[in-house]
Amino acid sequence: MMSFPILYPPGQRQPVNAPTSIPWVLVERHVDQAQQNHYASLEALAQRGGICPAELVAILEDREYRPIALDAAVRQIAALIDAFNAGERHARMQAAELEGLVI
Repeated sequence: MMSFPILYPPGQRQPVNAPTSIPWVLVERHVDQAQQNHYASLEALAQRGGICPAELVAILEDREYRPIALDAAVRQIAALIDAFNAGERHARMQAAELEGLVI
């Protein structure tokens, strides 16, 4: 699965267990906001190493960038990733159950 990198600037403390990337599928629907905020495509931003958590939250919320605390941004991103992963696991379990059914 493709992922979008999360950049932690040098000299800034990276929270313990902070995600270093987010599934691409979660950011791809916000391509217009990324272009508006950064004047660059998601692909270009990824090639540059990603963006910081606060900038990523702004894109995911389809709004202009405004500073937020690093810990708050990381918590929001981690929660979104956890929810996505839980949904993926649920979908795999349902598919496995359906494969086990005889019609």
